Amino acid sequence: MSLFALVASLMLPPTESPLASFDLRLEREGQEWRVTCARGCAYSLATVTCANHCAVIISSRGVQTKRDDELASTEFAFIVTPQENGWKAESLHGTAWRELGATCTPSCRTRINDTGVALR
Repeated sequence: MSLFALVASLMLPPTESPLASFDLRLEREGQEWRVTCARGCAYSLATVTCANHCAVIISSRGVQTKRDDELASTEFAFIVTPQENGWKAESLHGTAWRELGATCTPSCRTRINDTGVALR
């Protein structure tokens, strides 16, 4: 197996779900998570406030703090968990990545799409 094939296989999502096409900006300030979606979502702005170290689920339909039955029917979904100096995300479906993370303090502003992440 070539190095390229190995790297590509590590980037594949955990399921064989089709890949979504999305582009959003994730911001975290204290207890508030704000998602501004430029492409691939049913919303342009979604926010949720929850206690520190609360994980949020970001999907094509919005931002929520708990899983529900409708989450499986979204184009993409991932869980974002705050970390000491940033956050980490784990794909549930619809992305070309399994996990992403960002280091940013005291507030975070990050651009995330179906293929990766870029700090802003």
